Amino acid sequence: MKDKDFDIEQYLFGQMSQEERDAAEQYLAEHPDWRAEVETLRALEDELGDIPHEFFLDGAPEDADLVLARAVRQARSERPGRVSRTMSIALGATAAAMVALIGVAVVIGYQIGTSSTELDGPAPVAISGSDPATGATLIAELTPAAGWIRLTATVTGIPAGEPCYLIVVDGEGNREIAGGWLVSETGEAEGTTLSGSALVAPDDVAEVRVENVAGQTFVAVAPA
Repeated sequence: MKDKDFDIEQYLFGQMSQEERDAAEQYLAEHPDWRAEVETLRALEDELGDIPHEFFLDGAPEDADLVLARAVRQARSERPGRVSRTMSIALGATAAAMVALIGVAVVIGYQIGTSSTELDGPAPVAISGSDPATGATLIAELTPAAGWIRLTATVTGIPAGEPCYLIVVDGEGNREIAGGWLVSETGEAEGTTLSGSALVAPDDVAEVRVENVAGQTFVAVAPA
């Protein structure tokens, strides 16, 4: 069996014929790296399987994204050795597909759980500021969740062609990238709006900043 003929996704999701599955298992027996990666993905599947049944019946809890993030981090930490870029891309796509399946169920559960009831939650926090030296302006809305935040930001005044990151800094100086983009000509003229999230507790947000990939800060704003 050639590498390009081996469909990890079909193998893991049981979508192969018996003949194809036998050939795949023979291939895995002869290729330890691939076998180890498949076991890692199975571990990820087990992690996702540990999500409580109520997660789907009652709608997604506030820390739903954290549950998925922990599962992905656990699988990554257990990945043994070095693998080829081609293998990583293929397996990464399969892992993303597995998480996406859970994500669909979460969305359905959330819609069922909230279709007739408007959820109450912490009020968003608005922040804004400009940097006279760079001419950049950041206007953002931070929505608290359980131990993390969602944010929507509009950034203006950055030249076209700049690859930028939206970064959340906590009280200890730890940085979480909440989003990234390449400034377009329209973005330079009219601004860029993007949404993201960060694993920073709402009451621990010290600063939201915009930097380019070289580390240059265009604008930084602290909550009032």
